[in-house]
Amino acid sequence: MRTIAAALAISFPIACSAQEMTTKEETFTYLSGELAEIQQDAQALQTLSAESSFLQDRIDDLLKKADSVRDDLSSNPYVRVSGFSVTIPWGVTFEFSFPEDERQ
Repeated sequence: MRTIAAALAISFPIACSAQEMTTKEETFTYLSGELAEIQQDAQALQTLSAESSFLQDRIDDLLKKADSVRDDLSSNPYVRVSGFSVTIPWGVTFEFSFPEDERQ
């Protein structure tokens, strides 16, 4: 799993690492950067041929990226990914939860 995370870090630079998310603002900065990159990657998939093995690799990268965001936020006190799905045409839809303790 560390190998995959290292490969993703090279392929998908992030504005704020998971370890740096100690405030709500840092969490939202990280999340907005990740979502913007995922959206950009998903839009790039629209131009690839369905028979392309490159397309399959990029879809795999998109799933790994979504999974990484979910894992990075798994113990975050401000926001968590409660689910995600891949859509066609290509995109990722996230469902977020906001822990009740932090809204008070």
